[in-house]
Parts: sequence; C-alpha cells; structure tokens
Amino acid sequence: DMWAVGVLTYLILSGLSPFGGVDDDQTANNIKQCDLKFPSDGFNGISENAHDFIRKLLIKNKANRMNVFEALDHPWLAEEDSGEGNQIPSSKYDKIRNKIKEKYASWPEPNP
Repeated sequence: DMWAVGVLTYLILSGLSPFGGVDDDQTANNIKQCDLKFPSDGFNGISENAHDFIRKLLIKNKANRMNVFEALDHPWLAEEDSGEGNQIPSSKYDKIRNKIKEKYASWPEPNP
C-alpha cells in the first residue's frame, strides 16, 4: 500500500513521525484522525511538490490515494536536483532515533 511510502517519505525528509504521539494510544488516534501537519522545524526548505507528494499518499480513504503509477509520475520525483546544499543533516533524526531506542531499551540484545 502506498500509505507506507507517504509515511517513510515524511520521516526521511523531516526526521519526524507524521502522526507520532506521546504514547501508542495517542499515535493510533492521530493516525485514525489523519490530521497531517508539516511543522516548519522539520520541513524548512522542503519543496511544495514534496509536501504535495506526501499529502496525496497520506489520505485516509485508500481509494483516493495515489497509486504507484501516479506516484512515479508525480512532479516531485521529476524535479531537477543540483545536489548542492540539499543534504539532510543527520541531527534531524536524533529525536526519533532516541525515542525508538528508549522504547526498546528493555528488550534483550539479539543473539544470532
């Protein structure tokens, strides 16, 4: 399903979870409401075409979401990229990385 593409795109571009709450219940509620926001601290410098791409994927009604063919034809994926100054700093991901580490801190280390 293309919903996951929208969530991953949002996460990769901003370092934020599109529907993240303070706990799993609030996150589930946020997903059900599908109230999408683009906070400036995560989306500063992100193009309007990228916003549009995400908006068209994170639609509650699956029938109204872009399909894979529409997504591949979206103008955002066709934008020219100069490659200069567009690198996303890894510090954007510190908050979510730490939150995930805290959530699973009590899990035992894998022992392959």
